[in-house]
Amino acid sequence: MAEPSTSSIQVDQKQWRENILAEISESEMEKFSLFDVLLSDKYSKLIERVEYAETSEKRIPLEQRRLKQFGVLIIGDIKKITARKEKKYKILYTV
Repeated sequence: MAEPSTSSIQVDQKQWRENILAEISESEMEKFSLFDVLLSDKYSKLIERVEYAETSEKRIPLEQRRLKQFGVLIIGDIKKITARKEKKYKILYTV
């Protein structure tokens, strides 16, 4: 049986390494996109929901949780979500 050449082993290792790195970066992007970044339409909906929770007289547990986690900062006509001081909640960024 013929031994594989050194160059073919290097090519196989390089291809294997590229496949592994691609899988890792894809996995990291999924984690990043699921937890740290909100698209602008979801961000707008979150702002609306927090504002609604602030104005409602009788709050359901979900609305209470939103108020615990977030606040709305209004500067001129621009509204932004602010995270409360508790460190267990991540700050969300919009795209």
